[in-house]
Amino acid sequence: MSGVTKTSREESLAKWENQWQLAKNGAETRRYFPQVSQRLALHIPVSAGLTTMLTGHGRINAYYHRFRIIQDPTCSCNNGEETVDHILLECTKYNKPRNKLKMIINFKGGRWPPNKTNLMIKYLKEYCKFIREVDLESRRNV
Repeated sequence: MSGVTKTSREESLAKWENQWQLAKNGAETRRYFPQVSQRLALHIPVSAGLTTMLTGHGRINAYYHRFRIIQDPTCSCNNGEETVDHILLECTKYNKPRNKLKMIINFKGGRWPPNKTNLMIKYLKEYCKFIREVDLESRRNV
């Protein structure tokens, strides 16, 4: 890579990082990736379920409610609003896959609840498995 190309990439990344920090949107995604460079360093197996968890946009009641597609954001477990955090940390429907994820994180020396950045950096494979088991992709369309 030439010096000009390298300098241009570094300048672009610095500009992108600055825009990322100042953006009003993307708060959920920033919890996973506080810096653009962290995201760029990872090879992520993109899926609709993972995208929903990383963005809060997708087949979850809080998202549908936000856009007035449904009247009530409550999860079908009736234990709170169905948000990304509810699915990951609280929903009783997902106790089994959550307990598997907890066990692996604890076995690897981590703590529960995990920092979302660590979920992506240290436990990406396990987090993706949790998301597949939760199966947001096959949920009903409203």
